[in-house]
Amino acid sequence: MHDRPPARRPDTDRRRLNVGRAVTGAYLCRPLRAVVVASALGLVSVGLGSAPATAAPRPAPASAIRVAHFSPDTPQMDVYAAGFDGTESLVLPKLGFGQVSEYMSLPGGVYAFSMRPAGSPGTSEAALRVSAELADGVTYTFAAFGRQDSLTTDLLTDDLSPPPAGQARVRIIQGAGDSGPVDVSAGASPLFARGARLGTVGAYTAVPAGSLEITASADDADDVVQRLDLAAGTVSSVVVLDQPTGGGLQVTRLTDATGAVGGAMTPTGLPAGGVDTGGARMA
Repeated sequence: MHDRPPARRPDTDRRRLNVGRAVTGAYLCRPLRAVVVASALGLVSVGLGSAPATAAPRPAPASAIRVAHFSPDTPQMDVYAAGFDGTESLVLPKLGFGQVSEYMSLPGGVYAFSMRPAGSPGTSEAALRVSAELADGVTYTFAAFGRQDSLTTDLLTDDLSPPPAGQARVRIIQGAGDSGPVDVSAGASPLFARGARLGTVGAYTAVPAGSLEITASADDADDVVQRLDLAAGTVSSVVVLDQPTGGGLQVTRLTDATGAVGGAMTPTGLPAGGVDTGGARMA
């Protein structure tokens, strides 16, 4: 096994988000590094009016976004989104620890989201309010890491470029904070990450398709070995998390995209329907 520098989050993989946190019970006012602990959003898409056939512009490719809840002691949350008229609508109920929403699509622009403890009235004070600027044609993951009293959130850019023939592409998301820095390796391959701290996100790496044995290790936890089956043409995130009780690490895989006819990549879980957000359509 050859050493490899620690995984790091490239500047191109992050976008600035504006966060406001309300004082509600255990939710305290404090600055956050970026944006959203939350749940899977429905995304706003604009209905396009008709245009002359000879002058119809080609629509820009929509963004795609999902939300990941990696905070082991933050309760289930309901996620709301505001349409263009400012009306909030519930777009994802009860997102809990370890859950990741499906991708949903929306045109690029600035969006406002809020979170409330699951089951709270929609008129109650939000625990967290977020605005984010998303670009057309880019795929994102909102992720929340760490314990509730020191919550860290980030907006990740998901590079869904297709892997070479017969291979898959994988990145590491280090979402465990209780056991200290984590090393992540894959069988006899070089380390995916060494000494990766909470919130570290590695670059996607091409690996041979098939069975891949992932080992996560930390000074304050037993090694965890997880065998993953990676299909050719897929793009995945391997996520290291805390065990919710009893301490220790766990490893899981998210399928970010699969290949399609002609080599195009399809983000997993893009829905066909929509949700009314008041003045816009959630799609």
